Amino acid sequence: MRPTSAWVRLATAAGGAAVLLAGSQAASASPASHGAPVIRPAPAHAPTMTRANGSCTAPSAGSSSPATTSDDPLLWVRAHPTGVVAIWVPGLNSTRCVARRTTNGGARARKIAVAIRHAKAFPTEPLPCPYDDGTSVRLYFSYASGGDEYAAVSLSGCRPIRAPGRASRWGNTSAVERSLRPAAPRAWQSYLATG
Repeated sequence: MRPTSAWVRLATAAGGAAVLLAGSQAASASPASHGAPVIRPAPAHAPTMTRANGSCTAPSAGSSSPATTSDDPLLWVRAHPTGVVAIWVPGLNSTRCVARRTTNGGARARKIAVAIRHAKAFPTEPLPCPYDDGTSVRLYFSYASGGDEYAAVSLSGCRPIRAPGRASRWGNTSAVERSLRPAAPRAWQSYLATG
């Protein structure tokens, strides 16, 4: 039996609506496009920590709070750094309230950069992040072309990877943790995966 023109129009309209709905769902689920790397010079020394009211705190590295809208470009670092300077910041309850500065060459820097580039976008909706004591590492990737590219990896709580003006990525992946662990001072290794 041949369909009537009314049935054809209804089926076509329903199919078009389904395509539009699928397209809008795909658009809302897709991550923000990545932005240009954030340039910030690597510090020559680890910051001086302070203890106030029993809490260990570091001076701010500038605005690095996670972005809250899907319009912000996703954090990005280039693929082939020649080295990385890492500033390891202790948590609020650290017994030894001292930050550490480490340097690593191109091989380690590339592993960390690749892990960050492949980390998924952090959710834009607010998340409860228990056990966030502020333990983190601030990374400054160097390149032959100059300019240090910045990303800060939280090592507790929800573990976002942040940079000012950029949407965050998830830092709680085994790839990110495995890439950081060989570079971490002993006091920070317990925050990072061993496998």
